Amino acid sequence: MLPIIVFCFFCLIVLIIFLSPFIFEIFLNPSHPEIVEKVMDIAEVKEGTVFYDLGSGDGRVLISAAKRRALTIGYEPQTYWYLVSILKIFFAGLARKIAVRREDFMDINFSEADVFYIFLTPEKIARLEEILKEKAKKGARIITHQYPFPNWREHKEFEEDKIYLYVKQ
Repeated sequence: MLPIIVFCFFCLIVLIIFLSPFIFEIFLNPSHPEIVEKVMDIAEVKEGTVFYDLGSGDGRVLISAAKRRALTIGYEPQTYWYLVSILKIFFAGLARKIAVRREDFMDINFSEADVFYIFLTPEKIARLEEILKEKAKKGARIITHQYPFPNWREHKEFEEDKIYLYVKQ
């Protein structure tokens, strides 16, 4: 009887995990793998780079940065995507190399990161623009995907992929 209960509980958990985006409308528009690798090259992510992914979603960008031996931290406020990323990172064998925090990234310590990756809505990008201008360390590389900062002139634009690189002065 106990194995049946455990199996049913496991199936219920799996069902909840996979149906949550549809029930709670928690959708994700993930970065394409080719874009992720291009971002890593543009941002010059390498061993020792402190890499923050703000709104880390399913963890694919974190995994790519960790494979390049960056010190990798993701911030994902949505519980569903936080749990999905934890599982993906665990199964990628990188659980000891990546930290994922389920918290609002508007209030974090921005001064430690060398690279920020941001693939968010235009509204959130606009809010982050002023915060990063004030709190990111000098020389920090900030990459936005899809939407540029509204007022900050980019250091370099990769228009065909909608990737925008900014360097904090």
